[in-house]
Amino acid sequence: MKTMLGSIAMAAVAAMGVVGGAGAQVCVGYPTTGGQFSVSANAQFVDGSDFGDVLGVEASYDALGPLSVFGGLTVVDGQDVIDDVHIFGAGLAYEFATTRTADTPSFSLCPTLSISYASIDELGSGINVPLGIGIGTTFAGGTGVEISPFVVPQLIYSRFKADEDLGFGDDDTETSTDAGVYGGVNVSFRSFWVGGSLTHVLARDSDTQFAIRVGLRL
Repeated sequence: MKTMLGSIAMAAVAAMGVVGGAGAQVCVGYPTTGGQFSVSANAQFVDGSDFGDVLGVEASYDALGPLSVFGGLTVVDGQDVIDDVHIFGAGLAYEFATTRTADTPSFSLCPTLSISYASIDELGSGINVPLGIGIGTTFAGGTGVEISPFVVPQLIYSRFKADEDLGFGDDDTETSTDAGVYGGVNVSFRSFWVGGSLTHVLARDSDTQFAIRVGLRL
């Protein structure tokens, strides 16, 4: 029973969803350059999930140096399975310097660490902590258009703690460490951008999460 509840809760947490220079934050999925903000909204789809709508908002800031930060809120419609879930997340990335020539596009390479937290009424709470290495690039797709693919292999630590009222006693916590991948592509039209992404946990019997993203860079 606890394993089933933990799987449902961590599936909801996993539905959230993680620099400067030429490549900027593209290594973690935000098509910004040094000194820019990004705000965006997303709709997420989990293949085979019992959940309803999964909607989110995101924000990021790419500092003038190598550091960038990002965060967001995701709301999962639990349908008749669990109560609606609100997931809060934040992360940071640090871009390594990469070489560039006139004949090759610029690459953005960064280690990234993020955390997401969800508290589920009458069920428990869960956290996900992905640690990854992101890589991305940006190239021209036409006049005023930029295309930015990215991929972030990750090691993901997950923890779920059941509410005391469920009666699991000392056996009320589940943890796991899994490999996963997050990636996608963004298409920018000056300050406006749209994108698609997918998230998949490799070492767990989980479904792939797809997302459509729409944002502004300021």
